[in-house]
Amino acid sequence: MKKRLAIAIALCSAQAFAQAPYELNAQTVMMGDPNIGDNPGEPITINYGPRNFILGSDLQVAGTAIEVNVPSFELDMNGYALIGGAGACTTSGAPQPTILNCPAATTEHGISVSDIGGSTERAVVKNGRISRFRGDGIRCQSRRCEVEDVIVSKNLGVGLNLGAGEARDVRAIENGDGGILARYIADSGAESNGRRGLAGSIVVDSSSETTLTADSLPAVGVVGTQLNGVWVSQATVGTGAIVAGQIVDSTVIGGAVGINVFSGSAFGNSVQAIGAGAIGIVTTSPNAVRQNVITAIGGATSMSGNPIAGQNICNGVSC
Repeated sequence: MKKRLAIAIALCSAQAFAQAPYELNAQTVMMGDPNIGDNPGEPITINYGPRNFILGSDLQVAGTAIEVNVPSFELDMNGYALIGGAGACTTSGAPQPTILNCPAATTEHGISVSDIGGSTERAVVKNGRISRFRGDGIRCQSRRCEVEDVIVSKNLGVGLNLGAGEARDVRAIENGDGGILARYIADSGAESNGRRGLAGSIVVDSSSETTLTADSLPAVGVVGTQLNGVWVSQATVGTGAIVAGQIVDSTVIGGAVGINVFSGSAFGNSVQAIGAGAIGIVTTSPNAVRQNVITAIGGATSMSGNPIAGQNICNGVSC
């Protein structure tokens, strides 16, 4: 009986230990950790061992902070920050900034997750800040990437580069090559990023403000296949939203073009076109633009592309 009890206690203790998050901290960077296959120095490299991690301190590094080479990985940043050594970007343009000028991006990322393959492949990062890396804040090539409650700022590449992954409750600020790139983006915001604020197949209940031209490439606030409940404020250059599917119940303010319905439809949106030469909605599918309210100010044009008359409201009248 005592033997069985001892075995049960040992098993419970082992399970509790296995489930407890494994701490990564500044000492891990300096000393390395054989339990995860990490050598001393940057980056912290996870090659095997535990799958569930927690940050115990800020990590300030010159190159990549964390490199992940396992099929299943979860990191609770615990409110701490990963900080790289990238130089600062500058803005130019008048009367408001329209161009973001950044040093060239590299492959030194805040967190780099490899594509290991397999049905169990999954990477999760939550609850922290990632800034000033010469590459992306997070670059995740895993089949299933999930990022939640993270702020990515002042990285020279993309704030979050998640491929087919998901971003929830993320803020992307002043990243050189885009704010958030993911298959699914929800409850997130982008501000003053270069080229693209938000880019995803599905973008819901999210916002993009003042995306800037970078590397001579035009600025786009939000680009996606299904946009629902997005809010975009764009400078006098670039496009508020580019749609290759459907945009509904959204608000777009400013931009040389408010909404470009590249293919698909636009229903029930509010668009404000500001300034001579600006266009509220551009469409190649006239029948797909309906029940939108467009306000054209300062010589702007409400719509282009011969939409069907009487299906929208332009400056208070049917158009």
